[in-house]
Amino acid sequence: MADTVYGMEIDGAWVGAATLRWQSDPSEILEFAIAKDHQRQGLGKQFLEWLKSEARKRGKTKLVVGTGNTSTDNFIFYQKCGFRMDSVRPDYLFYYRKPRYENGIRIRDLLVFRYDLDQEEKNIT
Repeated sequence: MADTVYGMEIDGAWVGAATLRWQSDPSEILEFAIAKDHQRQGLGKQFLEWLKSEARKRGKTKLVVGTGNTSTDNFIFYQKCGFRMDSVRPDYLFYYRKPRYENGIRIRDLLVFRYDLDQEEKNIT
């Protein structure tokens, strides 16, 4: 299954990247990152808005994105960008050979957030 990779650059320097799977609806943001030294400047929100616009152009109705069960900053970020909690994929990240921890919690589950492009009035931030 083919995925599409996007990059965000400022003044010739790469500051963000995203990988999307467009083949289904909902389409899924598989990876999303902003460089540490460029976070908390509104770039992540700007990048997500662009991805939402791209999804609309492709006729998609929903976008989903997942994050580990320990990534509290990501929970807040996606909700501030209008995403809603959708589901949990239990033990999705349990494949790590050596257990990984974040915020004192073992990373195991994937929490999925959804943005309804076809019902944007519900997505008021």
